Amino acid sequence: MPNASHREVQRPPEGAEGGADLRSPALQGVRGQADGLSPAPALGREPSGPLLGVAPIGPKTHILKAYPGPFRAVKSGKKRFEYRVDDRDFRVGHRIRLREWDPEYRKFTRDEVLVEILQLTRGPDWSFPRGYVCMSIAPIMVEAEVKGDVAESRRRRDGLGTAAL
Repeated sequence: MPNASHREVQRPPEGAEGGADLRSPALQGVRGQADGLSPAPALGREPSGPLLGVAPIGPKTHILKAYPGPFRAVKSGKKRFEYRVDDRDFRVGHRIRLREWDPEYRKFTRDEVLVEILQLTRGPDWSFPRGYVCMSIAPIMVEAEVKGDVAESRRRRDGLGTAAL
């Protein structure tokens, strides 16, 4: 017989989905159906989101570096796909913030574009190597404030002007 000082562990009934309220009766009204609040997270599971069960608002945004040629093609709408190493758990509906990288000066130009992932294919499907992903993307139009001479001089050089923003 177990020691009397140990309390018996309560377990959810067989077939329960893990949502059974196993708290003491004194605490059951603090957060649960009785007081109109959402039920506490089930035992044995981590809360989702960054703050105690609060899900993040909006789609996940991945911030990626892009070299000038491919970056300008995406920004102008000529390039509608992105081929990357699949190391960030990309999903349909996620967003990618492409930041232009200047390899000559080894710094970002402060020019960026926001795109949404519409469709994706992971390797080894369609002969893509395992560990790579090809994503169909579409630019999301947002107002952008251009900062820095490098980004402005590139737009002038490429004849894009401010209409490319």
